[in-house]
Amino acid sequence: MPLYQKEISFGLVTALLIGLGLNSAASAITTADPFLKKVDEQLQSSKAPSESLVSELGSFVQKNPTSYQGHFLLGTCYDRLGLLDQSISEFKLATQYSHNDSEPILELIREQMALKQDITVLKLLKIAETQFPYDPNVAYWEGNFQLFTKKDPKQAQLFYDQALKRASKPIAGLHLGMAEVALSESHNSKAIEEATKELELHPNTPMAILVAGMALAKSGVMSVAYNPLRSTYKDNKARPEVARLFAQSAYWNSDFAGAIEPAIVQMALSSDHDPNHDDLPMKRLLVQCLRKVPKKIGENLVLETSQNLDNNPKVFQDPAFHRTLGDALSELGLHQMAVFQYNLCLMRNPGDANAWFKLGKECDLYNQDYPYALVCYEKAKALQRTLPQIENYLERLQDRMAMRDNDLSWRIKDWLRLSYYKVRTALGAVGP
Repeated sequence: MPLYQKEISFGLVTALLIGLGLNSAASAITTADPFLKKVDEQLQSSKAPSESLVSELGSFVQKNPTSYQGHFLLGTCYDRLGLLDQSISEFKLATQYSHNDSEPILELIREQMALKQDITVLKLLKIAETQFPYDPNVAYWEGNFQLFTKKDPKQAQLFYDQALKRASKPIAGLHLGMAEVALSESHNSKAIEEATKELELHPNTPMAILVAGMALAKSGVMSVAYNPLRSTYKDNKARPEVARLFAQSAYWNSDFAGAIEPAIVQMALSSDHDPNHDDLPMKRLLVQCLRKVPKKIGENLVLETSQNLDNNPKVFQDPAFHRTLGDALSELGLHQMAVFQYNLCLMRNPGDANAWFKLGKECDLYNQDYPYALVCYEKAKALQRTLPQIENYLERLQDRMAMRDNDLSWRIKDWLRLSYYKVRTALGAVGP
């Protein structure tokens, strides 16, 4: 079935595996013990194990300390409950006591990859290669290591090909890995093909839907890319490419309000905040979207998104983003919001000369706060002495300030501004 005809509905991707697109530890062990079989069946049908189940399993492994199946299932329980340290300890014991089953060491590799323990993962993969040289799942995880850790898609593809040849049954995530490889090499039709295969084998896999959506967007099929990107963006907004493609697809599908947040997120994650690059693509797209939505809705979306980014410093790093966002808002005539963004930039980086200059222009040209505009221009000049534009604005304002009392136009402006603030105060308005 073509991707665009599939029904897309799914829960959150497990946080540990957001980069790999897999579910948390699936048990599916082979055991003759009736108690372990019962536990395995419960884990297959339920995501969160009960306290009584974990307690019973803990008692079992105490009585049977060399049962690798018991340790593996207990590790799976801990993994489902988000208890990483305990799950890793149990997977290590399962690996120690297993001889013919690769599943425990592969689960340990999965856990260590999620924790970015690259050296440990490499050692575990070497052990797995030696102990299980023909196991397709070992080749698959070697491919994952090459793709997601080493960032080597060509080497990853070699391991994925090995896994595909060796496998007697489908491996969850294998076609997804191959789709990621194709996407990284701009083979968009191949990425769509492999992602669709993954969805046929394992319907509603979030990362497969995401990769297919990204490939469709990169192929220019924005109308088809929109739904899969919309359904997966929320859990992957820390990936700038995802934010960019979703913003573009939302725009081309006339979801202008929906494009605003991903456009701002992509700007925040971008490393390009050069003040000389006035035509940044996401800034242009944001301006166009804000022009097409009701003013209050646009303002609320900008404010909410900006605040969310500030509350997530692990994702958002560069304070110059606030300057870029301020430029977009100023262009739209949202000058008080622009001032707010310039101030946020300067709170985090007081040495940003361009932010001081932009803030000075807002105070000078739109807020008529000339004394503070002068302060901003002077700070900008002290930080950036080689920019003629700053010098021109500073000298112009200094000259006009010197003639202020004799300049009728300025006196009228000041009177209007004072009257404006009196009216706002009488009406109970807040803000400058």
